[in-house]
Parts: sequence; structure tokens; C-alpha cells
Amino acid sequence: MTHGPVASEAKNIAEDNDRLSPTERTYGRRFLRKRDFDYASVVDIDKSVLSATDLEALDFAWKNFGSF
Repeated sequence: MTHGPVASEAKNIAEDNDRLSPTERTYGRRFLRKRDFDYASVVDIDKSVLSATDLEALDFAWKNFGSF
């Protein structure tokens, strides 16, 4: 991909393509919206499903690479 690798199932959900099951399509449409050439979350993050180290890693990645 142009900006680096992505899991194939995440790519399928983002593209809302024909490979998705009805459950995956519903999930993708519930949480993501395409804006121009980008995607945006349309609901708040459920942090209860993430561990403290998950949150720490995401915070690190955003602070160091979020501008890219």
C-alpha cells in the first residue's frame, strides 16, 4: 500500500468490498466513514477492550508518527 502495510481484512473493511461477510460489512459501516482519500472513526473508542500497554503503544505511535 502507498503508506505501508495493512492487514488484508482491515483493507477489505475499509474498502467495503465484496469479500466481506454481512457481519463484517455492518461492523465497518458502523465505525468507519471515508473522507476523500482517508478514513475516519465515527464513534468514540471503547478503551475498555484495550490493555494499559495497548493504550501506551497507541499513545506513543500517535505522538511520534501522528503527523505523517
